[in-house]
Amino acid sequence: MRKGTEIVLVVLAVAGFVAPCFADPASVQVNASADVLVRSMDPDHNYGGAALAVSGSESVNANGDQMGLIDSFIRFDMSGAVSSFDAVFGTGQWRVAKAQMSLVEQGAPNNPIYNRGVGLFETRWIAADEWIEGTGTPKQLTTDGITYADEASLLNPSVDTPIGTFANSGADGTLTFDLTLADAFAANIKAGGLLTLFLTAASDSIGFQFNSIDNTAPMLEITADTLTWPIPGDANMSCKVDILDLIFIRNRLNQDVTSGDNWQADVNGDGRINILDLIYTRNRLNATCGQ
Repeated sequence: MRKGTEIVLVVLAVAGFVAPCFADPASVQVNASADVLVRSMDPDHNYGGAALAVSGSESVNANGDQMGLIDSFIRFDMSGAVSSFDAVFGTGQWRVAKAQMSLVEQGAPNNPIYNRGVGLFETRWIAADEWIEGTGTPKQLTTDGITYADEASLLNPSVDTPIGTFANSGADGTLTFDLTLADAFAANIKAGGLLTLFLTAASDSIGFQFNSIDNTAPMLEITADTLTWPIPGDANMSCKVDILDLIFIRNRLNQDVTSGDNWQADVNGDGRINILDLIYTRNRLNATCGQ
């Protein structure tokens, strides 16, 4: 840290600088609304009515046979979570603080399409949400939803974002994983609507079967809190009200308050970003933390 910066920090502390404060966090659990596995050894059939799985190229089933690669798509509707957080913190005035995924593993699946084995799988947030779940099962194959042949068209490496690599246990039970709050993932949660996670093998040994929405649905638990500064008009939260705050608000005029960090621009708290926010901030120019 440069010497000048040290002096500024000391002065702010002496002047009564107040750090940003977080309201008590709130959590919402969201069950999956759709899910499907896709199989490399049966690339043209749908398995939207089957239990989910992630399988690598070396794991084998109960008979010792290798059943190919298996990936899973899981979709959640985040609109209810957004409504809940808006009710607690105010419309858009919250951030995603934590996200966890819970899956119920079946350690020794008997159906021959499922491989067994402990290993690593990768979870990705993907941009594609409008896929069809379908109704196919291992006993009654269908083509009414996505298949392994569709997988490449649903994945976009330039946009899709890894949010964690995890291990299964190889035993029955619930597994909970802390997901990385990548920008695109957190923004999708904040915006509400549909959100899709893609699970794929990260090691060849994994043979991980887990419950779908037809049993104990995959679940996301989202925790949110709110960040507020004790200085009205400080839209960009720099601990002072200046021209940069006016620019911050101007760049968000008439935009949706609930999108991204737009809520910070609604400095007068009326649920809109308009000329009144600019006037409010102009009247507070040169105010600083501690005043």
